[in-house]
Amino acid sequence: MISSKVNKIVRKVLDGDFITGKEIEYLLEIDPHSMEGGFIMTAANSITCTASQGKAEVHAQIGLNLSPCPKDCSFCAFAAKNSVVTRIW
Repeated sequence: MISSKVNKIVRKVLDGDFITGKEIEYLLEIDPHSMEGGFIMTAANSITCTASQGKAEVHAQIGLNLSPCPKDCSFCAFAAKNSVVTRIW
């Protein structure tokens, strides 16, 4: 079941509105393998396909590549648990 809070945030984005930093943080805490995670990824895919007219997919990340990130997001190459970035520069 998708919580009303997640649904409200995702619908806000799909309507072209901006979301707050707190809303972004809330979405990033959701398990990407959960039903809500799938709902968010489906919405993101829809936005990507619309923006690229189905011709490309854009990946972007902002961060300082100084050390593994302690946030440990499963999708992120910088997450300490994913062992992609392993040393402090």
